[in-house]
Amino acid sequence: MSEQKTATRFAATHDEYHASPGHSASRFRLFDSDPIEFYHVHVAKDWRPKPPTESMEFGTQIHLLAEHRFQNRQIVADIPADVLSKSGSRAGAAWKAWEAEHAGMIHLKPGEQNPFAIIKENLRGHDDAWWLVDNDAAEREVNVRWVDAETGLMCRSRLDLVSRGVIVDYKTTGKMSHRECQTTFEHYKYHQQLAFYQRAWYELTGEIFPCVVIAIGNVRPWAVAAYEIDQSWIDRGRVEMDAIMTRYMDCEASGNWIPDDHKVILKMGEPKWAAYQDDFRVED
Repeated sequence: MSEQKTATRFAATHDEYHASPGHSASRFRLFDSDPIEFYHVHVAKDWRPKPPTESMEFGTQIHLLAEHRFQNRQIVADIPADVLSKSGSRAGAAWKAWEAEHAGMIHLKPGEQNPFAIIKENLRGHDDAWWLVDNDAAEREVNVRWVDAETGLMCRSRLDLVSRGVIVDYKTTGKMSHRECQTTFEHYKYHQQLAFYQRAWYELTGEIFPCVVIAIGNVRPWAVAAYEIDQSWIDRGRVEMDAIMTRYMDCEASGNWIPDDHKVILKMGEPKWAAYQDDFRVED
């Protein structure tokens, strides 16, 4: 990491942050996974970003709730029975008008449980996680912008929570066991994102803080788990992110955003498991 600090903090709402200049970890991950999509969305800007999924919308609501220490916030709207169809479905003119009036909120039918109230109780019941969250001195939604010393790229990060010498990141997931979370974190490259957060905080303060992920279930029973991520895993993410940023610079310099494997015929053999599937066939 660079010795000369170039970082500044800046105030921004959720939407203002995402519209602000600079490259984020999520933007670099999009480039890494699909350079062509990245080019059209962020360089040529002739494609609109993909709309958020329901799970992503849920995660956004969790982050908005976290800004207020999971205190009561009007993000849930109870659907009046008279705007639903006769079968109870969300359809018809009355429903569409009500939905538009309550855009950006979680809509609950009569009798449906409020997941955010349950999440708050589950979070309060997790001693270590709540110790980090319920801290008057904690810093929330920390926006950081800096210039990367190696590439000269302007970078930005929005840290969910910095509390008691720990960088805390909230992640929503439908799979809550230790092994399932471990697999999910690797699949979505969270170690790269955490490495980026660590770098942002280092560029701002000169300190390297450990990272804890608070995993929040997005399905019943909306459980809560907390994991301190091994520094060796984050260090691998830093190396990977450096390589991604270098490839980005190469693409930007050459104007070629098409990956090499899109230009040649690739060989494909049968998957390893297929060669052994008959060995495990259950007899009738």
